[in-house]
Amino acid sequence: ESGDSEQGSAMATASQLQQVNNARIKGLVGAACQKPSSEFWLVGGDTTTGRESLLLLTNPSKVDATVNLQVLSTEGELKISGLTAISVPHEDTVIIPISALAPKLSMFAVHVQSTGGALAGWLQQKAVRGTSAAGVDFIAPVADASKNLVIPGFLVRGAKDASALKKANPDFADLTNVLSVTNPGDEPAEITAQVTGSDSKTFGTVLQATIAPRSTVDLDIKGLADGDYAIFIESSAKILAAAKLNRTNKTASVVTDFVWLPSVSAEAGSRVINVPAAGISKLAIANPTDKTVEYSINGGGLAANLKLAPGALVSLLVTGGAVSITTSEPGLAATLIVDVDSSIAAVPMVEYRNLGGLISVVIR
Repeated sequence: ESGDSEQGSAMATASQLQQVNNARIKGLVGAACQKPSSEFWLVGGDTTTGRESLLLLTNPSKVDATVNLQVLSTEGELKISGLTAISVPHEDTVIIPISALAPKLSMFAVHVQSTGGALAGWLQQKAVRGTSAAGVDFIAPVADASKNLVIPGFLVRGAKDASALKKANPDFADLTNVLSVTNPGDEPAEITAQVTGSDSKTFGTVLQATIAPRSTVDLDIKGLADGDYAIFIESSAKILAAAKLNRTNKTASVVTDFVWLPSVSAEAGSRVINVPAAGISKLAIANPTDKTVEYSINGGGLAANLKLAPGALVSLLVTGGAVSITTSEPGLAATLIVDVDSSIAAVPMVEYRNLGGLISVVIR
């Protein structure tokens, strides 16, 4: 054998996990390899009092990039200065303070478009409650706009603790979980979101809404008991989506953190993700199709051939190291959820190989 490997996560993959605890930032953040792109969406974020949103753009290429941003809020597209002709030099990272450009937004989505070098990007979102740091996250890009989306990894823990804190102190009102939906098109989108539990003991819920053109709406997800869930969304028009999941524990002292779970595309082939040794990690897998999907999983203490029914989900406990999922046809979306001392991070399982249909070559 020549030793050549197919391009993608099966050839090389990496992830980052950071636990931060100081006066300004407290929580767990995770990020994984991201395929640089000339266009992507980040859904989620908050620039109200005590909240900070920073857009991190990295240009790994040897060509400078020029970036234009589009911000969609509940009021529609924001027409403000500072969102166009942003320079991101080659092999460099630029930080754009969304909080300064667009303050007092409780919900929004950012559309990143670049010319020149292709970029990777995240939103760094942090919260301060009063004078105490209260959570942080790296928000990753969501799946492409579609009429059918799935968000795996909605693993609810500490629901009773969150409810008690919200009743006792209005400063904890933000512990409500939410689904954030963005309509980037020109027509209204009628959406139905099914929050589905993993078994008969985890009763889900249904959310319905109309999303105006070029706007973002947050829908509260209330009444869920502790358990494992996934969110399946159907829409009359192409949309983008992410969900904010809070993690709460007040057993000894009050600990709160949050994570934004992006919608994840259902892939075929082999995908690999790195699982940290620290904490408790679960690989959350959901099947948004109408067919049973057969898959194999290897690594992280698992080696099995399994099946997942249509509209079903499963959360598999995995240990440190590389974990792979292999399917012969598209059908499964997956996200790694990591819990370290009641702080939470998520790493979506995406394939970042260059797909033939997405690359254009101009011959002169």
